[in-house]
Amino acid sequence: MTTVYLHIGLPKTGTTAIQNFLTANDAVLKSHGICFPDLGLRYAGIGWRRNAHFLIRAYKNEDGTKDRNRPCVEYDSTLDKIAQLGSNYEKIILTDEAIWRASQSRPDFWTRIREDFSKRNMELRIIVYLRRQDEFVQSLYRQKVKSSSTCLPFADYLEVLQEINYPLDFLSYLNTLSDVFGKENLIVRIYGDNQYRGKEHTLISDFLDIFGLSIADGFKNKKSVYNPSLDGTYLELRRILNALPVSPIKCGILRKSIGEILRSNPYVTKSGKNTLFPEGKQAEFLEQFAQSNSQAAQEYHSATPAENTSDSHATAAQDSQDSPGAAAGLFSDKIENLPVHEVAAEDLLRDVILVYGNAIQELEQQNKKLEAKIRELEKDALWFRLKRKLRYILKKLKK
Repeated sequence: MTTVYLHIGLPKTGTTAIQNFLTANDAVLKSHGICFPDLGLRYAGIGWRRNAHFLIRAYKNEDGTKDRNRPCVEYDSTLDKIAQLGSNYEKIILTDEAIWRASQSRPDFWTRIREDFSKRNMELRIIVYLRRQDEFVQSLYRQKVKSSSTCLPFADYLEVLQEINYPLDFLSYLNTLSDVFGKENLIVRIYGDNQYRGKEHTLISDFLDIFGLSIADGFKNKKSVYNPSLDGTYLELRRILNALPVSPIKCGILRKSIGEILRSNPYVTKSGKNTLFPEGKQAEFLEQFAQSNSQAAQEYHSATPAENTSDSHATAAQDSQDSPGAAAGLFSDKIENLPVHEVAAEDLLRDVILVYGNAIQELEQQNKKLEAKIRELEKDALWFRLKRKLRYILKKLKK
């Protein structure tokens, strides 16, 4: 039976880095009997590497409205395609971090996909990366501001997460998965917090460890920063701009101007690490999850061995040494003593001027190019009219 490893997030736990690594090492993965398939699906705003996105894609009615009670039209045919791949590969990797949240709004989502994979002779194992809740919500907020999805201050955004019941109670979520798939089919790992497994103790070595592999097994890992977060005055600037009728992410000139200033302007101040929580509120926020995090560590994190054991990958004792989660709790309880995120009015004014100055220059350059094109078109049009007039005169002379 083919085993499908479904990587569901959390978001903001290095999912883009994992997906790019899998793409870059496609041939090496296949040599180890593992397939990370391009299923041929293309959705606006969704990279193909998120090849599990079809699982949460809603059905569209004829009038364009979404019916989240039904899977998308390509759902069954894509599952059949994956099943065909199973005849050549023992293991298949599917991934989409949006599943973590989106699955909550689909009735019987987990039961349905378990049954749909099973009847095609495929077994599902679920890979989950967890990040301490206080760090996660800050990273998620920065991403939402960057993607123009919110113009709310951080405190208001936290209230929205509570209102929509965003799944931050990891124990409850893991219990739901365990009820459907069994604890033995859950692979729970920790993002950051010095808990990565594998020789290199990196996110990638940790992910490969799930399959009993390491970087030394022929893999190449290009160390790049994917999807960096906004910070400092540019976080605040983008948050304010997100209130515009057309979001900055859709306005190419604004987006380009902010990017250029961040990359190249010597006057931009690097704010360094900071916290979006007011003083004392971060520990208070984290406290509400202390008990469930502790229980989740006992129930799930200590029960996530690598898929295979080999001479190059140590015994269970070494595995425990590489991953202190079972002994130390799900996460470290230590909160870094970071300065509270603040934006000086002088810095904000300076960066507003820089961004809009850059935008005006960009507009002027585009206008000059358009003016040049117009002049060329006018010349062509004049020459066309002259040639037509000459033909008319010559025709008259011949008569």
